[in-house]
Amino acid sequence: MRNTMSHSWLSTARRSTPVALALFSGCGFVPKTQFNAAETQARILSEQSKAQLAEIANLKSHARKLEDQLLEAEKELATLEQRSDADKKRLANFQVEREKVQTQVKELVRGATLTGIAPLRDDGIEQLAKRYPLLRFDEATGAYKLDAELAFEGRDARMTPESQKVLSEFASLFAEPGAKELRVLVVGRASDGASSPAQTPGAASPSASADEHRLGTERALAVAEFLRKVGLRSEQIGVSGLGGGKPGASTSPAAPTSRRVEIFVMGKKTPIVGWDDAAAGRF
Repeated sequence: MRNTMSHSWLSTARRSTPVALALFSGCGFVPKTQFNAAETQARILSEQSKAQLAEIANLKSHARKLEDQLLEAEKELATLEQRSDADKKRLANFQVEREKVQTQVKELVRGATLTGIAPLRDDGIEQLAKRYPLLRFDEATGAYKLDAELAFEGRDARMTPESQKVLSEFASLFAEPGAKELRVLVVGRASDGASSPAQTPGAASPSASADEHRLGTERALAVAEFLRKVGLRSEQIGVSGLGGGKPGASTSPAAPTSRRVEIFVMGKKTPIVGWDDAAAGRF
């Protein structure tokens, strides 16, 4: 009887095992077809993720290349802007130089028209003129001239103290090494002639004209002698005496605009007839 009961219990247990297993597994049981489909979808998603990561890496690499290209473009743009600024400055300099050349050409034409000789600028004299305002380039004559009116004592060749002071300052310029080759021409101008009560107004006698010419030359010699005393060498100084204007011109003997002494400064390139190293200083 016991054997019969044991056999019956075992049969019952065997029949209930699949049900028990199903109960223990609960919801974890998935059909094989559904599991395969899920696995396939997972592989697809994994491949898509890898492809997206690769695309992101390519985009980053492309972005870095674009950034590098942008930096190069900015550098090139900065270089072009610098070149543009340099070209603008160069163009401005060219324009300034052109204006200077045009001005010089106009002065040359003007000087050649008025004097028959083209004016010639000298670098050494230009340097002196920058430091001494009274030394100026006369566009009308194309020469460098001391722009100062020298005064004398009455109808005499003695200069006033004020004129001597001006000449002393002028002579100090020639102590510099760059001015040793420059030359000074002192020109004494006579008036148009002295009139006397016995003469017809506006007429000048020959003796009066000769006296005026002699006075102008004496004053020029006095200025040249003073320049030698204050430092200029004899071979640097030349003297010229010029007569008055047209005969019969009415000019007062005391008029400073007609009876005056003018001082010109010239470089070695300025040609002067009869003035050479051997004859320099002889007047």
